[in-house]
Amino acid sequence: MGEPNVREIDFHVVKFDDSQNGVHGPPENGDVYPADAFTGVGEIGGCAVRCMTAEYQVISHTGYQLPSKDIADVLSLGDRLGVSLAPEHEDYLRSHEAREST
Repeated sequence: MGEPNVREIDFHVVKFDDSQNGVHGPPENGDVYPADAFTGVGEIGGCAVRCMTAEYQVISHTGYQLPSKDIADVLSLGDRLGVSLAPEHEDYLRSHEAREST
């Protein structure tokens, strides 16, 4: 959801189970976010909204090849919020900085 070339909000709709874990998609797919991932609070248009924590956002963006927009999002979490990056994100950042310096 967003405005072309301006801002984008990436929504992942979940249904909370009895333990408050967030089930994404059909339950048989096994795509479940742990309840403690949803303790974050963000802001959209001046309104507070529950969301995933920045730390869990980093964790959930590991183990697969990220599109460039997702890499930028993860690096932004590190820069703007001081969230520790995963080793694979640090590796990307180092290789990207090395390319820029040549």
